[in-house]
Amino acid sequence: MRFSAMVQKEFLQFIRDRRTLIIAFGLPMIFLLSFASASVDDIQNLPIAVVNEDMDGSLSRDVIAELEKSQLLTTSIYYNSVHDARQAVINGEVWGAIIIPSGFSEGIQMSRIAPLVFYLDNSKLLMRLVQPEFYAITSKLSQQFSIQFQTANVLPGVHVEAVAIPVFGTLSTTASSAPLAVALVLQQTGIILTAVSITREKEQGTFEHLVVTPVTILEILFSKFVTYFILSSIIATIMYGAMSIGYSLDLFGSLISVSVLTMLYIVVSIGMGLIIAVTSANQLQALQVGSFLLLPAMIFSGMLIPIEGMKTYARIIAYLNPVYLYSTGMTKILQSRLSIFNMNDIVIQMLLIIVVTFGLSVKTFSKTIK
Repeated sequence: MRFSAMVQKEFLQFIRDRRTLIIAFGLPMIFLLSFASASVDDIQNLPIAVVNEDMDGSLSRDVIAELEKSQLLTTSIYYNSVHDARQAVINGEVWGAIIIPSGFSEGIQMSRIAPLVFYLDNSKLLMRLVQPEFYAITSKLSQQFSIQFQTANVLPGVHVEAVAIPVFGTLSTTASSAPLAVALVLQQTGIILTAVSITREKEQGTFEHLVVTPVTILEILFSKFVTYFILSSIIATIMYGAMSIGYSLDLFGSLISVSVLTMLYIVVSIGMGLIIAVTSANQLQALQVGSFLLLPAMIFSGMLIPIEGMKTYARIIAYLNPVYLYSTGMTKILQSRLSIFNMNDIVIQMLLIIVVTFGLSVKTFSKTIK
């Protein structure tokens, strides 16, 4: 009887705690819905750059026409030089670039074979879909030209010369994922340390003593912010330093850009920690919510599921995910030497998150301690 009564008590306590209920059942639901939101079959219109150096050749138009039939690719982006197209691939503006070399049409007509050059970013998760699509297109072109120029000689054929752009230079796969690893650690550090610190003081009744002092609410929260901003910055420095030594992570991007983006991201993480802290009743709830956010942050970061493979609503969540914003921005800095000033969209989104989280934290905290 006593055992059954204890079990009943635990179930009643579990059911009455709404935060625990949300975490217990919300986590698997988020996991299932996020995976349900991804489908490789739904991926369409991946941007591909085109450089047509065979402007006078009639067959180059057939190549472009065949590319435009593809549902997976969209070829509305044209460049005048191979250098510009290659740079667009490196900068992440396009998924790849196809070059129609000068003399392509003449090569098909005279020697019965000519190449198409395909520049690709070998760091993309979906490149395993894009490359076969190019081979399928060139196969169709070979058949088309075979019918058009069929003779007793060798039938015309088009082949692809795939050039993998070393986007990460000599970096290993482990080193190339460094921004994402740092993003996950910094988010959890900022959230957990901040949330637990504030909820601990709420449990101990420290805030009640602070209310009767001249210290303002902003000063209380700002002192927490400064402390954990410094700690998170030290952790970020240690992580990048260790990865630079252990995994040959070449931080050849602008140190200013790396620092500014990292500091912005730390502020975002602390802001999220403040929100959790002021809405949690105790340290356990703060830890539960902080841990709860880790899985969605990973899933919607593009690490497990390519963003392009997600449905529209899931893609919107991913674009608002601070982990995705930071890891994407850092990857651009590391691989392309882009400046933080060339990533206005990422900076603006982070600033908006900071304003919302800190604004809500101050407002909610004010109501809580009064």
